[in-house]
Amino acid sequence: MSRLPLSLRTFLDEYFAVLLIVCLVVVGGGVYLGATAATAEETRVETQQVANWTGDAEYEQSAVVENGTSVFAEGTRLSNRSLYFTRVSPVLDGEYTFRQSGGDEPARVSVELSLVERSVESGSSEGGQQTVYWQRVRSLASRNVTLAAGEPVTVGFSVDVPQEEQRIRQIREELGASPGEAQVFVVASTTVQASVAGEPVTKTRRDRLVVRPGSNVYRVSADVAPADSETVTRTVTVPVEPSFTSVAVPFVAAVLALAGAVGLVVARRRGALTVSEAEREAEALRAAREDYDDWISTGTVPDVERSTVRVDSLEDLVDVAIDSDRRVIETRGGERYVVLVDDLAYVYEPARRPEDAAAAAVKGTGSEASSSESER
Repeated sequence: MSRLPLSLRTFLDEYFAVLLIVCLVVVGGGVYLGATAATAEETRVETQQVANWTGDAEYEQSAVVENGTSVFAEGTRLSNRSLYFTRVSPVLDGEYTFRQSGGDEPARVSVELSLVERSVESGSSEGGQQTVYWQRVRSLASRNVTLAAGEPVTVGFSVDVPQEEQRIRQIREELGASPGEAQVFVVASTTVQASVAGEPVTKTRRDRLVVRPGSNVYRVSADVAPADSETVTRTVTVPVEPSFTSVAVPFVAAVLALAGAVGLVVARRRGALTVSEAEREAEALRAAREDYDDWISTGTVPDVERSTVRVDSLEDLVDVAIDSDRRVIETRGGERYVVLVDDLAYVYEPARRPEDAAAAAVKGTGSEASSSESER
């Protein structure tokens, strides 16, 4: 089995204790966070719809053929038409229906039907408001009832169109003028008192059925307000299930950290992280060689008699080169580094261990003693 790269083994060996502590802290933290996320009773506040009340209305209208013709048989009822012939069907019959739903209890409903005769002229003021020259209102019918949810209330009415035209002419004669446009319409004023999810609700609405008398005809159109609605909400607290990520990620991190801690311990016991002194020196030299590459050149040094000064590290040799403004010469493929300063050669030899230097020093002392005896 191949060993780990030297740089990695050096790092793991140097920081073994720190890395082991970090792994154990991640294991403990991951288990704690994962367990906390899995057992936490988180909640969130939501707004929920408790009940919804609605109220709506509609008009139904028709007219009976009182004066039969070749196209309309007498006694025929014409329903929900937009135009009627005044001579053929002079009386307009109608029904106003209101219904409500969604209440807790039966609702109190009051319906007032009125017939409005008036003369108006569209104004130029902002908002398109109309100028009302005169107006007369008379009651047609009314009902006050109690309605269950979904139950309708219906109020009937009739409008004699020729008679209304006669009344308008009479009013104009009394006034001596006829400004504006004559209008006739039925107004339904409805008031509802209901209870929705225990809360009282009161609604008021106005719906119109417009009758426009013309030359021997009259036109009918409904002007009904939009449906009323009342929604009751409650603020509730609901539980929130923990997300898979918030639970799984801490446990996965803990497992990986535990595997890393076990791996470090096993590798340490098997010697996979061991770094020899020679390897440490080699690694230190490699790092120093990279750091001081700008000051180092490869080459050869001529064999010239020079006094030799040996230094203990490449860093010290680079300091000499910097102080003397020289280059460091790398020779023999990195086995020897030299700085030449005048007649001195500053030398660093990585492979020259302290014990080798001591042996060389002893050998040198012996040689000098032999030379002295020879001279004598």
